[in-house]
This record gives sequence, structure tokens and C-alpha cells, in this order.
Amino acid sequence: MTRARSPLSLIGAACGLTLLFVSSCVRIAPPPLEAPPVAFHGVTLCARVDQTEGWAEPGDEKARFHKGADPRVCALLRFGALSGAHTLAWKWYGPSRALVRTTDPIVLGEDGKSFDRYIAWDVLSVSDGTQEGPWTVAVFLDGLLVGTRGFEVAGRKEPGPRPVRFSRASGSGASGRAGSDSCS
Repeated sequence: MTRARSPLSLIGAACGLTLLFVSSCVRIAPPPLEAPPVAFHGVTLCARVDQTEGWAEPGDEKARFHKGADPRVCALLRFGALSGAHTLAWKWYGPSRALVRTTDPIVLGEDGKSFDRYIAWDVLSVSDGTQEGPWTVAVFLDGLLVGTRGFEVAGRKEPGPRPVRFSRASGSGASGRAGSDSCS
């Protein structure tokens, strides 16, 4: 025996389906995104930092540093549109991926101030005791990882062969001489 449905249950079902359809078309907009307080432009590795007139630039950018030839690895950071005060820290990981060096957080910027650009850097000393192989420097802004860069520490550079200069001797024959003076 079939049971008849009341008109109220049919109206209720129709209203429920209509409400379900309408609510699936409605979207709640997320709040607008605020501009981040820091524009991070990355990590530059170099053998030195050249400071001039209140600013600094990387000197001798590279990703391979040799014991004896490169006494340090500098990790220079560039920021743009910096607003307010933030904390910044570096962590240096050696070839075994173990944490070798970490900095105490430093204050970057100032409360209530904005800067068009900002720089900061840290230095890892390279000596005969420094582990050779691939290293990584990680940068943390306000406790959050914002960038990493890999580099290599290699052994001492072996001196290359001295330049040889040949000259044709005067007179007959095809004799020559080798010297150790530089090519110029």
C-alpha cells in the first residue's frame, strides 16, 4: 500500500531544496589581504661586504669558497618596503646537515617607521678546521623561514702552473726559450 504525502511535507522539501541551492551560490568573501610588512629580496652569498656611505653591497659573489683564499662566507640579505620592527636570525648547516652556527635574533627596522630598503648580513668564518662540502644558510624573519641558500666550502686551492712565455731566438733555427715571467 502506498502512503500519500501531505502537501506540507512536499512544500517543506521544496523549501529545503531551494534553501540548499541558494546557499550553495552564496560565497562569503575573505577579508582583504594586507600588504606584508616586509618585502624580502633574497640571500646573496659573497666573500666580502663592501660598505660605502651608509649602504653595503656584496663583493665577490660566489657559491664556492676555498680554505685559505676565502676567510669568510657572507650572507647578505636585501629587503624593500620594511615597516615596523622585526626579528632576524641566521642558521648555518654543515655538510652533515647538522646545525653548526646560529645567531641570536637581531632587531630589524624600528617600531613606527618604514624604510624603502634595508640590508643585513651575517658572516661564517672559513678556516682549515671548517668542514668541506655542501653547506646551507637559512634565514628566519619573525621566527619564520624566509629563505635558504646553498654553498660549498672546498679545500685550499692548489697554485696553478706559472705562466710560460716563449720568444724566438735571434739567428737561424727554430729554437726558443721558456721563462717564468708573467704574460703581459
